[in-house]
Amino acid sequence: MRREKRICPMSNSRAFLWPITEMYDHYLRSEILKAFISLVVRLLSFTFHV
Repeated sequence: MRREKRICPMSNSRAFLWPITEMYDHYLRSEILKAFISLVVRLLSFTFHV
C-alpha cells in the first residue's frame, strides 16, 4: 500500500514527461557509452604503446 502511494505521483509526472525523459535518457546513455568506449580504447592504446 505504502509503495503504491509513493509510485502514484511519480508515475503521473513520468507519464507527462515521458517523451522528454526517454529521449534525454537515450541520448545521455549513448553519450556516456561513447565516452567510456573512447576512454577504454585510449587507455588500451596507451598501455600497449608503453
